[in-house]
Order: sequence, then C-alpha cells, then structure tokens
Amino acid sequence: MPPQQYSLRFPDQPERFSDLAITSSNETAIDAIRNWKNWAHPAFALVGPVQSGLRVTARLWAEEAGARLLDAPRLDALEEGALSDYARGNCAIDLADQIANERNFLSLLNLVSQRQGHLLLTMRTPPSQWPCQSADLRSRLDGLPSTQIYPPDDDMLIERLKAACRRRYMKLDRQTIAFLAIRLPRTYAAIEEYVSRLDQAVDANQRAPSIHLARTVLEDGAGSLALFGDPDDL
Repeated sequence: MPPQQYSLRFPDQPERFSDLAITSSNETAIDAIRNWKNWAHPAFALVGPVQSGLRVTARLWAEEAGARLLDAPRLDALEEGALSDYARGNCAIDLADQIANERNFLSLLNLVSQRQGHLLLTMRTPPSQWPCQSADLRSRLDGLPSTQIYPPDDDMLIERLKAACRRRYMKLDRQTIAFLAIRLPRTYAAIEEYVSRLDQAVDANQRAPSIHLARTVLEDGAGSLALFGDPDDL
C-alpha cells in the first residue's frame, strides 16, 4: 500500500481589510481608500514602497467597491471597446505608474469621470513625478489626489515579520522577535528578504529558528542595523 500523501495548505491571503495589519504606517491610507464613496475626485492614488501590500490592498478595495482590477500591462493592451466596457463601473489599476499606453490611461480617466465611477490607482511613485508625453495626462496626474503607505513602524515591522514567517510555517519566539525588531532595516522588502534567508537557513540546518540562528542569518546579510554603532551588539 503506497504511503499516504498529505498536501500542505498555504496560509490564506487576507480576505477583508480587517485581516490586514493596521498601524500608523498605513492607517491613514487604508481609511482614505475605504472612504471611496466620499472621494472629491473620481480617481485616487495609493502610493507605497516595494512589498508594502499595494496589490493586496487593491484587491480588497476592488472586492469592497465592486470594482474590476487590472494591472498596467493588461490596461496597455486593451482595445477601445474593451476599455469602454472595463470602465462601466468602479475599477482599479495595480502599479499604474508602469502604464505605457498614455492614450488608454487618459481615456480611462475620462470614462470614469463621465460615468461617475471610482478608480483606484496603486503606484510606487507619486503621480506628480511620472514622466509622460501627453499634456492632458500631465494635467490630470498633477491634480490627482493621493495617500501614502509609509515605511514600517515598530508595530508594523513585528506584524510583517510574523506574517512572513507564517507563510513559511515558521514561528519565532518572543525573544527572537524582540531581537530582530530593533535590528532589521525599516523596509518591507528587507523584512521579506530576511525571512526568506532565515527560512533557507532553517532548511539547511534542520533546526528551529532559534535566536542564535536568527542572529547568524542577520550577521551574514547586508543592511542590518547595529545598535548605537557597536559592532558587538549584533
């Protein structure tokens, strides 16, 4: 009889805004986009750094607002008829600062405004800083209201550290979390990169992620922060 096979079920993506970690880093931004019915402008920009949760936030907003969600390459490729159909209701574009088809983008903004819909645009770069050839689009971007997700504060760093570990079926004890919380760089990407390296070390060493292993991985990585400039503090 063959051995029984077990399939691992990876942790679910957030299904609602209440599943997100909300701290001072993103509280204002989340409140602003959830207040979409009261936006003064039909389009609204959500700006955030790499791995700050823009895609997840756009998906949750789209579900809450009954919107259709596209990424920039798919918007670029839409024909006129498909673009008009897409803009019949609320819609969202993930990483809109990667849009190359300025004509489609301007048409989308016009259609959403004419039909009194709502358009959420996520992006890494504030709209006023986008390079574009169209003067009409430039004017629209300069007047686009926006909100921002900021780099992780202490609470967000801890929550994102725990979440990144859960996705890899790792659990850090309280002492290890406290050790890392004051040493990891304050960027979302750095948190994810560190946990990925820690996970590899756990697999290679076949042992639980102890504080000793966490320290070793931190020392082996670039960009860690030494407290008070003391190299021995790591």
